[in-house]
Amino acid sequence: MKPNLKKRGTDPFTLEIETILGNAAAQSAYRNVARFAACLLMLAGVPALRAGATVEWKGGGGAWENAAMWGGTLPSRTAAARVDGTTEHPSDAILAHADVLLNHLSVAESGSSLASLVLDGPSLAVSGSLDVGKYNGSNGRLVVKSGHLFAGMIFVAGGGGPDQRGRGTVEIHDGTVVTKDIALGNSSGGHSTLHIVGSKASCIAVEDYLSIGVYNYLELEKEPPPSATELIFDIDVEGVTPIFTWGKTEGRVTFPVPDNKGNGLGTCRLVLHLLAAPPSGDILLIGSANPCRGTFTGLPEGAAVRAEFEGKAYEWRLTYRGGRTKSDIMLTDPHVGDVAGKMIRYATAQKAKVF
Repeated sequence: MKPNLKKRGTDPFTLEIETILGNAAAQSAYRNVARFAACLLMLAGVPALRAGATVEWKGGGGAWENAAMWGGTLPSRTAAARVDGTTEHPSDAILAHADVLLNHLSVAESGSSLASLVLDGPSLAVSGSLDVGKYNGSNGRLVVKSGHLFAGMIFVAGGGGPDQRGRGTVEIHDGTVVTKDIALGNSSGGHSTLHIVGSKASCIAVEDYLSIGVYNYLELEKEPPPSATELIFDIDVEGVTPIFTWGKTEGRVTFPVPDNKGNGLGTCRLVLHLLAAPPSGDILLIGSANPCRGTFTGLPEGAAVRAEFEGKAYEWRLTYRGGRTKSDIMLTDPHVGDVAGKMIRYATAQKAKVF
């Protein structure tokens, strides 16, 4: 597919993602998010802090836009914002009414921290990294209910350093998510979850890696314990919003594949839930420009996977070689249990939504 220069921007990065994704909604979403990142640089608002300052949420639940929750001054575009809490007093921040640009953002970064952040529009752009859960005992949760999320990199439950045995969850219901990399379970002993809920989100785009499993930074840990990761897809009547790893050279999924340096240790479970009777035909989970490395734990090519809805069992074959690139991860060959419990081919008029 060749991009239409008359209708689209001429920025090479924008054109490349549009060419690969080939979906009007995804293209529009990406362009909007990229423009938000540029436009936010010009926004004027509450008094800004000095460059590189760390601004901390003061605890409890509340609106991001309430300066009092940040000690009187909202984080500026050059700031590192931290949302931490405790088991006794967890923090729950909601961003719903402002376009926000930051240098760095962490949710439950500190040890034993318990915190969540809900993005409910319009946009959040993080030029550097976004951490969800990090140090030992932390438990962070990021929920995208609506709006646009742009981040340089997203680390869930640590980025590979020592003493980062936390828990992190990213849950996507609607809106768009655009990032260069998503790292899941890169820290030894951590627990990470990526949960896609239904097909309302218009775009989940990762330029390079969806990286899963321990990254033993500088080989500091001689015998690092494995990490645990879950990819959860909640399928509705139109399927589920897929993740696109679209970079021509690096775009791929790397599942845990152990080496002799303590890298790649861990598990990655595929979990399927049904919110309704599923569509028939193939259901795309991850679209990729390049073949993945490794597989979901216990699920080789062609493995049977099941989910239930209203007493009926639905079954698919899992392939890592689907789509035009022969690199997409898909559910194929759908079957459903009849009244006698026998699996028969499943076909309805409803096909999965095309992204």
